[in-house]
Amino acid sequence: MRELEEELREALARIEPPGGFAERVLARTHPRVSARPWYARYGAVAAMIAVTCGLAVVGYQRHVDQERARKLVFALNLTAAKLASIQQRLKTAAPVVRIAQPQGEEL
Repeated sequence: MRELEEELREALARIEPPGGFAERVLARTHPRVSARPWYARYGAVAAMIAVTCGLAVVGYQRHVDQERARKLVFALNLTAAKLASIQQRLKTAAPVVRIAQPQGEEL
């Protein structure tokens, strides 16, 4: 058991990093400045903005269409109710409608 502990201590012992190690790590972590033009760097961002705006317009148009359909259904229901009311009033006012025929004509 002692040998295992000794081996672990040796394997896990602190070792000083080689000279310049920290500078190399930091150099790799900093973003590099690209030589590409700005429109190439921000092309994906512009595409995402365009897609988002397009989806917003489509969503708004769908909302407008649904609102128009709702108003149309309301108007048709109101018209049907008014026509039913008028029909009922006509039935009670003149239960039998007679059409006068000119003499000598047949239907």
